[in-house]
Amino acid sequence: MKDEKLKEGIKEIREIKMTAIEKERIFESVINSLVLQQQPIKSPWTVFSFISVMHRSRLVYYGFVFSLAVVMGGGAVFASGNSLPGNVFYPLKVSVVEPIHSALTFSPQAKAEYESHLATKRLVEAETLKNQGKLDKAKEEKLSLLLEDHAKAFNKAIGDINNDNDDDDTVTNFQAGLNAHARVLEFMNARDDKAEKQEKNNKISETARASANKIKDTLKEREDNNEDKKENKNEERKKHVREMIDLTAKELDGHTSANVSPIRQTIIDNTHKTLEEANQYLKEADEEDEKGDSKKAYFKLLDSESSAKEAGIFLKSGLEFKEYKYERRDREEEKDREEEED
Repeated sequence: MKDEKLKEGIKEIREIKMTAIEKERIFESVINSLVLQQQPIKSPWTVFSFISVMHRSRLVYYGFVFSLAVVMGGGAVFASGNSLPGNVFYPLKVSVVEPIHSALTFSPQAKAEYESHLATKRLVEAETLKNQGKLDKAKEEKLSLLLEDHAKAFNKAIGDINNDNDDDDTVTNFQAGLNAHARVLEFMNARDDKAEKQEKNNKISETARASANKIKDTLKEREDNNEDKKENKNEERKKHVREMIDLTAKELDGHTSANVSPIRQTIIDNTHKTLEEANQYLKEADEEDEKGDSKKAYFKLLDSESSAKEAGIFLKSGLEFKEYKYERRDREEEKDREEEED
């Protein structure tokens, strides 16, 4: 009889479920209690301070793990992956989940790739908020600071890579991603300026471009001390860059039509311009090779590769926002013009 009551009680406990709001409140309470209990620690949100808190206090550790497990039952950690600044789960993503993942990534190459991924993620978040009309000064500042941190971590990881040339693609991917998404943000800002008086939100794009330029300068300084640049390496890279340029050009042809909207046409024109820059850098690389300066040719090739990748990323990312509010406004303006002409 007692066994039956015990089983019934266990069944009832297992069936108890919490609402999403209740889980969010538990999570906030746990995080706030951790901060209050550890005032002497300079930054309890950093992964190293966070881990030290766990080691020093088993009670805090078990309490946190238990509460996090309860919250995870509702998919909090999973939900944090798609959260944006202003969402209750965003601090969990950028202050706990991502730093722990980075701390447990030991290979400098893998760490650089992960930080590059996070930097791009911050820019996509800014684009999403901008598209929703929710990118205010506070969120812009938050994303800009996070972007700077990712860029610093990326620079450090690149500097720790010992095998020459293994990081070339990682560097150009980082540069291209930051520059392409900076252009998307600038493009969206320009549309805002045309439509209405709004804050320009240029800080994030400026931070992205500055970070891309810094890693470019860092790479050049390092390569200036490396005399082992082979011409056959340049030839292999030239072939690779030409293939990327041709691939994006074909994609552009697929998006070109007589009925293309003004906003899509602007994206296509900008992509064409970037491909022209990639081709120009490639031509200059050939000229440097003819002069016998393989190192300068290599730098030009990196510029060409970065521009080619940037064109592809900008085309894809720009077209993803083709349906946002200003395209509808463009269609309405075009319709009004046609009615006036009739």
